[in-house]
Amino acid sequence: TQTALSRNYVYYDDNVGIGTISPTGYRLVVENTSEDLLKLHNSTDGLDSLISFTNPGGTLARIQGIDNGGLGFDVGNNAGGIISNAMFVKNNGNVGIGTTVPQTKLAIGSTQGSGIDFLYDATNNYKHQIKNYWNSNTDSRMDFNIGRTSGVTPVTIMSVGYGGNVGIGTTTPLAKLDIQGTQG
Repeated sequence: TQTALSRNYVYYDDNVGIGTISPTGYRLVVENTSEDLLKLHNSTDGLDSLISFTNPGGTLARIQGIDNGGLGFDVGNNAGGIISNAMFVKNNGNVGIGTTVPQTKLAIGSTQGSGIDFLYDATNNYKHQIKNYWNSNTDSRMDFNIGRTSGVTPVTIMSVGYGGNVGIGTTTPLAKLDIQGTQG
């Protein structure tokens, strides 16, 4: 059943169309001849504009237009919890994952022992890693890990940091270059 609510809005079989008379396939269909299709405007200065994705269990995700510039992507856990700014695009184009203050084109905020996984199969069983660690506020290290066997935790093959030392086969190098392991 089609009901014209005005000349710009159409209600058609439980779907709403704006700029179209046949909004099929989706609950809301917006059509326009220019590239501007939808504007979300918060009339209170100083507040963000949000799009929330929810279900009866809670918030699944949000996209935020940040008042002072930027775009935040939040993720939820379907039980009311939300991780704000899981990814953040600053108004200068810098992207932060786990940080809202990226100083470079891509900044990854981390906690002790977190970092980047390079996956090379669909099951996550094989992976290489770069992990970030710190030893108080005065020193840090970065580990390069290789996963050679399916389902086995990757092994640290090189560690760079603590005191400017580089370790191959150790995460606690005692000299500028510390190589440990068997020859072969």
